[in-house]
Amino acid sequence: MKIQETEKIERQAEMVCREFEIFCDYVLQDTVKPAKRTENIGRKDCFELNSCLRVQENYEKPTRVQADYPIINFFYYSARRYRILEMNDRGTKFQKGENYEAFQAASAVEKYVFFLVILMSDQRFLEHEIGFMFQISGFIEWAEDAKLLPGEIYELPHQIFRGYVGMKPLKSLSFLEELGVFEVKETVQHSDRNKIMHWKVKMGSLFPVCHIVYKELGNQGLIGDADALPVFFLESCMEKRFPEYATGNIKKILEEKERDYSGKTVELEISVRYGDCLRIVCLNLSDSLYALHLMIQKVFEFDDDHLFEFYVGNGMFRDTFTTEEAVTSGDEFSAEETMLGDLGLKKGAKFSYLFDFGDMWWFDIKVLEIAEDYLDSPKLVKAVKPAPKQYPDWEC
Repeated sequence: MKIQETEKIERQAEMVCREFEIFCDYVLQDTVKPAKRTENIGRKDCFELNSCLRVQENYEKPTRVQADYPIINFFYYSARRYRILEMNDRGTKFQKGENYEAFQAASAVEKYVFFLVILMSDQRFLEHEIGFMFQISGFIEWAEDAKLLPGEIYELPHQIFRGYVGMKPLKSLSFLEELGVFEVKETVQHSDRNKIMHWKVKMGSLFPVCHIVYKELGNQGLIGDADALPVFFLESCMEKRFPEYATGNIKKILEEKERDYSGKTVELEISVRYGDCLRIVCLNLSDSLYALHLMIQKVFEFDDDHLFEFYVGNGMFRDTFTTEEAVTSGDEFSAEETMLGDLGLKKGAKFSYLFDFGDMWWFDIKVLEIAEDYLDSPKLVKAVKPAPKQYPDWEC
């Protein structure tokens, strides 16, 4: 790219990064209280924060939840998923995360590419939106084929704008507008028997960067593959395409950190969801979720003769852990390879365990304490009420 184009891209990337800074500064205020169950930003704060951003939702009252604000939801997911922001131990406010300083030290272009890669490969923040990458892919491929130029205004073809409803674009195009790939300039409405909406966009100076990232992901078959995001970013994108902006700080965020859980234990209260029986057990944080599964089977006197799953987190942060035999969607994580410490457990945190997909035995698990200690093996601390019969003798 020419020097002038590079400088313009850098300025535009800084603008996007400022939007994220606005988001972080807002939610780090002591007055912002996350919802207890979901840990999402509340309705009033979303409404106020929305008015501070460049791409806004046109809501008149603070009655919408976080998921109704696509850009806020995207920034929230990026910040929490990659530990730029975290919850405090009591779950009452947001705080700077372990990767906050590394993110601040990264270059603007590096941060911008980071957001693009999340958008195209790690889309859990959407939770079930159909056709998201189809819309993005359609737009990028159309712009590539038509050789569209930054700064020029073009009318979107039908296959791109057909998802627009009234004056509101699909989330996918809202994201691209926020990321400076284009601007929606105007609409022209034609009336006949059917209404047809025509949309015009002004191509942004950051479209070439978006196009490069999309092509790199596509060439390696990594579109929608969140697990491969670190490898892609480290080896294929920044160092290959934008070496002058690669500070190494985003590497620190994406590289899997080695964590030492030795010498720490966790005390868990495990209760039968539809009953009054509970057990308190203690395990090492270095024990696996599979070890917890075996302990639950033992203290509730069940036969380990069915499949199981653990569910940790809520909404877009909910993860499923199981064995290879129980994998259905491919999005599950291994219970054998996941240590309890990997879950980021804090006192008061809750998660659940489902055993036997036919009889549906649900157990609720609550973290009572995390302590400096070591156990030779998991132990039962307390038992309340007799264990339920796994196979009750039903009377005819």
